Amino acid sequence: MAEGHVTQLTLIICTHNRAEPLAATLEAIALQQAPGIYWDVLVVANACTDETSAVATRYANDPRIPNLRIIDEPRPGVAYARCTGVSHSDATWVAMVDDDCLLAPDWVQQACSFAELQPYAGAFAGRNELAWPSGTPGWCLDHAASLAAQDFGEEVRRLPDQGRPAPCGAGLVLNRAALIGSGFLSKGRLVGRGPRDVHAGEDSEMVFFVRNAGWEVWYCPGLRLLHVISKARTTLSYQCCLHHGFGLVEGYLRLLSHHDPLTPQNRKRSLKWALQEMARVLARMPQEYLFGSATRPAWLIRYHHALGFIEGALRLLKGKDAEREPAI
Repeated sequence: MAEGHVTQLTLIICTHNRAEPLAATLEAIALQQAPGIYWDVLVVANACTDETSAVATRYANDPRIPNLRIIDEPRPGVAYARCTGVSHSDATWVAMVDDDCLLAPDWVQQACSFAELQPYAGAFAGRNELAWPSGTPGWCLDHAASLAAQDFGEEVRRLPDQGRPAPCGAGLVLNRAALIGSGFLSKGRLVGRGPRDVHAGEDSEMVFFVRNAGWEVWYCPGLRLLHVISKARTTLSYQCCLHHGFGLVEGYLRLLSHHDPLTPQNRKRSLKWALQEMARVLARMPQEYLFGSATRPAWLIRYHHALGFIEGALRLLKGKDAEREPAI
């Protein structure tokens, strides 16, 4: 940060053993055109054992990036890493940039300009395009939203105060004071994806905490990034695991999105929703899976989501404590 100036935006990049895509992400950040804006970068190394530190250090010495710091977070899970990044930032706004996202050259400028126009915004996000690997199967293209594809149209719009949609975590910009004031750092439940787990939902949880604290959530189409998808994430096994992870948190997030407390009655509602979803899947899956080769992957994915939904609802019903420890 330049002396005497307040940092307007911190780009927080949480990464685990992905030095190669991290280098591409940092190169795109080095190409930012943001004159007159005070911004910085935090790379949060989440239980890394590869060359992540060396890559980040190389770009920390690159004059094209105004200020880059590297922080270690030993607890595996992207939510831990994000909370650590927020705690180490002193900026007015923080942006969650995945380690496989390539920001458009005007991304920082667009984010800061939009933030100035929306004084009541607690969070906003933009348009995310996916860069698919060659040979991606057609059924996977239909599940682009699960990999952070995002496009709510050509116009700036305020997103709903309850329910969905909520912007995804890739490129999510948050008012730092709003996020801290919402209690997310100490009361959030979800860990998110980690080295061995394909969990999900921590990005929506952040948005719902901020929104439930009375802040607005917006969509800014001028904010553009390219999300590079690895071949491993286009396999059916990965997608089934990913959607099982979505299912695990579906009941909790559905309640949170409507600001409904985790009372015994609402926990029972979550299980009812999950059983209803599984009944819908089982009613059609035999025909769709056995006799519809084109729709088979989609229904297998939906089945795994329903399984996760039931498992997560049962955890809620048992009164399971939060998965995540409070931020240190």
